[in-house]
Amino acid sequence: MPERSDETEAGLPTSGNAERGRRKQRWIAAALVGVAGAAVAVAAAWSVWTGAGTTTAPPSAGAVASAAAGQKAASGKTGQAGETATPSEDDAEKSDEKSGEEKTGQAKTKPGEAAKDPGGGPVDNAPSGSLAVAKDADRAATPKPVAPAVELEETAEVAGGVATISKIEAIEAKADGIGQIAGPAIRFVVEVRNTSDQELKLDTAEITVEAGAQKLPAIRLDGSGTKLFPLEVAAGKRASGTFVFLVPEDQRGQVRIYLNYAASESVVAFEGAAPRKAG
Repeated sequence: MPERSDETEAGLPTSGNAERGRRKQRWIAAALVGVAGAAVAVAAAWSVWTGAGTTTAPPSAGAVASAAAGQKAASGKTGQAGETATPSEDDAEKSDEKSGEEKTGQAKTKPGEAAKDPGGGPVDNAPSGSLAVAKDADRAATPKPVAPAVELEETAEVAGGVATISKIEAIEAKADGIGQIAGPAIRFVVEVRNTSDQELKLDTAEITVEAGAQKLPAIRLDGSGTKLFPLEVAAGKRASGTFVFLVPEDQRGQVRIYLNYAASESVVAFEGAAPRKAG
């Protein structure tokens, strides 16, 4: 009989055991490689995470000092040192309400009541600027009272003196200057005598004329012997002015001459028939 080998006697071939040993070694090696890779990945992640925390530059000394100053300024109403007072929402709302009341304080003044300044005195609410000018214009446009008319030959009283029509005549007026019209006109002299002991102002005195039954305003001319009043009349003296108005001959049966002597006085009126024919 042939002899058995040692492998046959052991019951397991030698080549099979070697193969299993090599597989086990490869598995262990693969496991070690996996563990090593995982360790490397964890190390890399840790490095990134910890590196992000260390890349921020530390605050400078100036920033620290500014922050400390801000905290010191913010602290105000606390009784303990090192405590910072923070305004609450209620405080903010009260502050806003107080500011609103201060801004609308004058708007709450009732109509007809004079506003008062902080010192208790009344505030001057008189109109100014364009509003004041408009009020002055309205006042100037308000018709003034006219005193009862006197005849052309009579004397009318004015404040501080008397006024008369010392002369009236018919003329053929000439156009003297731009806008002037030639035609039949009347020329008259108004004389003012100062009977007071003070000078009379004539710088604002005005003369106007109405003619005809319909009292149509006559056109004033600057030429044909016109002479304005002087600015004033001394006490006890007389002053006169010569005036020319275009008045058609057929309207001279009823002529009214107005002397607006002063803003505070009534208008003086003279009325009657004026001469029709020149010369």
